[in-house]
Amino acid sequence: MDLGPERNVASSAHTWGTAGSVMRRVEFHLKPGDTLARAAERMEALCVRELPVLDDERLVGIIAQIDLLAYRGHFEWTAVRAAMSRDLVTVSSETPVPVVAALLIDRGINSVPVVDGECLVGMVSRTDCLRPLARHAGGKRGRTRLEPDAACEPDAPARKRDATGEPHAADEPEAGTLVSGNGRQAR
Repeated sequence: MDLGPERNVASSAHTWGTAGSVMRRVEFHLKPGDTLARAAERMEALCVRELPVLDDERLVGIIAQIDLLAYRGHFEWTAVRAAMSRDLVTVSSETPVPVVAALLIDRGINSVPVVDGECLVGMVSRTDCLRPLARHAGGKRGRTRLEPDAACEPDAPARKRDATGEPHAADEPEAGTLVSGNGRQAR
């Protein structure tokens, strides 16, 4: 029996949550006049691929790692406004997670700003949308592999590098250890 799109959306919000329940609070934003060097440094420090760009508390754009590629070698003197995306897709905090996930996939984007009125309240990424599904699949066994990792925390210890810039041999995983795509040992 088809419950209709309105009932299905309301049901999915109850089952999987809303953008407001899975979003990450915005820890840092950029201004249009900031440099791409600052954008790249903050993305790396915060372990994010996108940062919102605000002008007088108003969301005016998003800067993503992929936006930086065309400006490689010119980060120090290129302003964020030159590279940011201005064609914004946003959701409200009441948008059901499955609707957010479909939007991310359909638009081919990794995250979307969450706004209430004209106020930016957070960001939702593909990973944020997957967490409720992973928790559902894993029951109440606690932390899932999709939970934030200490290695991505700004105060996490850096991996030692040798003179060539390669990871120090003592930091390498043992033979046969499963390693994720980002070089961290899988749990």
